[in-house]
Amino acid sequence: MGDELAAASYNFAHDMLAGDPYDIESLRFDPRPAGTSARTRVGAADAGGGVTMTSHAESHHDPHLAHHFETPPAVPSARLGMWVFLVTEILFFGGLFCAYAVYRANHPEIFIFGHHFLDKGLGAFNTWS
Repeated sequence: MGDELAAASYNFAHDMLAGDPYDIESLRFDPRPAGTSARTRVGAADAGGGVTMTSHAESHHDPHLAHHFETPPAVPSARLGMWVFLVTEILFFGGLFCAYAVYRANHPEIFIFGHHFLDKGLGAFNTWS
């Protein structure tokens, strides 16, 4: 294993110095042993010495899960997201209502003065439209 890593490190450094530094293909590292195809990986035995990877349809995978999940998450993402959204809305609008209540309690004369300029017809029109 140590020899393989040393060789890979040397080859990586040599390729980077010799080639185009902006070539993204030279940055790819293939951890499969030489001679294995893209459909096999090291780990257990089959005829070729590797594990044959099965397709998504062939595996025993829950069809309701995304391909990268083995088991359902402890808290479904949609439920967690909805609770986070509700909590942030409660905090935001709670702060607004508290600011209104404090401002109204500290300056009642401004609200008394301001209600004389309200137009009931315009308010009714805005409600119905």
